[in-house]
Amino acid sequence: MNHKTLKLKARYTGFKDKKGKKIYEYDIVRFYDFYVGDFINKKIIFNKGSFIIDMGDDAYFLNDGFAKEMEIIGNFFKDSKLLIKNCK
Repeated sequence: MNHKTLKLKARYTGFKDKKGKKIYEYDIVRFYDFYVGDFINKKIIFNKGSFIIDMGDDAYFLNDGFAKEMEIIGNFFKDSKLLIKNCK
């Protein structure tokens, strides 16, 4: 399965990252989390009618302002290792 095939199956969120790239479900995004005090990598998922940033036990709702602060760095199916690496 290649990335183009995955994009056809993943839903477009309606938002773009800070570089103008369309954000899809299962993309891995990097952004500064003020609670953590550092940059983190997280996965975009669709849950209960909304696109959210999967934070494990918690979640952030994806919105236009937040999307413009993040950068897509990969896709969960190809780059899941990005979720466990140290982000510094």
